[in-house]
Parts: sequence; structure tokens; C-alpha cells
Amino acid sequence: MKERSAAPAWRASVERTGPDAEQEGPSRDNEERPQTHPIEAEGPAGILPSPGTKCAEHTWGCETQPETTEKETPVEQQKQYVGIDLHRRRSVIVRRTEAGETLNTVRIDNDTAALAAEVAKAGDHPEVILEATYDWYWAADVIEECGANVHLAHPLGNNWGHRRVKNDERDATDLVDLLRMGRLAEAWVAPPAIRELRDLIRYRAKLVHLRTGLKAQVHAVLAKEGVAVPMSDLFGAKGQVLLDEIDLAHAYRVRVESLRSLIELIDREVTMLEREIDPSLADDFGYHAVQAAV
Repeated sequence: MKERSAAPAWRASVERTGPDAEQEGPSRDNEERPQTHPIEAEGPAGILPSPGTKCAEHTWGCETQPETTEKETPVEQQKQYVGIDLHRRRSVIVRRTEAGETLNTVRIDNDTAALAAEVAKAGDHPEVILEATYDWYWAADVIEECGANVHLAHPLGNNWGHRRVKNDERDATDLVDLLRMGRLAEAWVAPPAIRELRDLIRYRAKLVHLRTGLKAQVHAVLAKEGVAVPMSDLFGAKGQVLLDEIDLAHAYRVRVESLRSLIELIDREVTMLEREIDPSLADDFGYHAVQAAV
């Protein structure tokens, strides 16, 4: 029978100081002590670290694994969101990542080149949000020409919360966050042709509203003079005859004639607008219903 060879001196020393000092493990022949740093060979107070404990550059009881880090997507390649707080002369632009990290905040003078340059910083096809204020047309056209996706925030449809701070930068940031988190109440971004038609219709409506106010003033003047109006339409054929023949004080006559001239002028402008609008809305029952109402 072979005699058991004595264990190397370094192993016996470690076993005597380890937690299992009373148990003897199997010996290994011709085993050399590995080259280790003293701090790595022993734990505090001479205690051998437990398996899996990391000391310096080595791992006790397991193979050393190379550390791997997941490569992050560069900011330039991430989808970006742009919020614009649009004003008459200047605007504030906030650019953020999809995760909500603010990349840039800038204030620009309203200019097509300046706006296009800021939108271009957001990369290809960014999501751009602006509020449906009275001057959004030009900005939406510039943003769309830059290849961005234009979103229009409804002024009354979004919940802005109870903010203690109200400024342009906060407004632009809130617009970005509403869009980024899918909470945006959007308005329709009408194409240029529809916008032009809308503008003509709105202008006609304003003129009609103004004409109604002028006619009401004529009725008020006649009421001051105690003039009865027997016809339903004072500004029809019979009503015009009445206005020509009634006897009014000089000041009231001057005012009535001025009002009649303004009403005649607005009638002419409304007729011109209707010639422009009618071909586009010939089959639109809603438009004809509105005309009948006024």
C-alpha cells in the first residue's frame, strides 16, 4: 500500500485557520502554492473568504468572468421629442429623449431658418408638438418640410395640472411630456388648402357679425326717435323706403346714413367672399345651413 504523502505546508496552514480546521481533506501530490497576493489569500483576521467572495481582481471559489456592459444607444440615434412654446416674436424650444432626458432648451426669434435649424438637431423624423395658437400655420409648415411629425395640442383639451410655476420653458416641457407619455389631446393639423378655405369662411362670419351689430344700431336710433318699424326686415326694399322718408334729428340722421353706408359696404364684401367659397362647399349642407341662419 502506498504511503500518503504529506500535504504542502501552505495548504496545512490555510486549513488550520479555516472554518473546517478539524477536518482533514485529501492531499494532492506535487502541488505548488499559487502566486497570490497576501490580501487575496486570506480574509480579515486570517479567515479564508467563503466561495464566491470577490477580493481584488480574483473571485474565490469560481472562475473569473469578464465584465460585460450593454452598449447604450447614442442619443443621436434615439427618437427625440421637441416641444415649442410659440409666441408672436419669440419661441422657446425644448428637446427631450424618449426617456424624458432634456437635451437642449433654447429661445429663438421667430424665423423659418432658425426654427428649421433647431428641428434638424433632433435627427430624422422627430415628434414635434406645438399649441394651436393663432400663428401656428407657418411653424407647422416649416416643421413638416424638415421631415418631422407635427402634433397640434388642443388649447382647452389638455390637463395642465395645478402648476405653481408658469413660464415659457415649463410650457414647452409640459407639451413634450404630454406627447411623450401619450396623454396629448390633439387638434387636427389641416393642410394648407383647407386652412385657406377656413380663413375665408371665418372672415365672412366676422363680417356678418359686424353687419348684424350695425343693423342693431340703426334700430336703436329709430327707437330713440319713437319711429315704429312695421316690416320684419328694415333693410329690405320697403324698409329702405322708410329710412329715406322718416324725419330724424340731424345727429341721428347723420348716424343712420353712416350706418347704412357701412352695411352696404359689408354686403358687397360678403357677396364677394361667397363667390370664392361657394365652389368649394357647393355640396356641404352645413355651410348652407349656417348661411340661412344669418
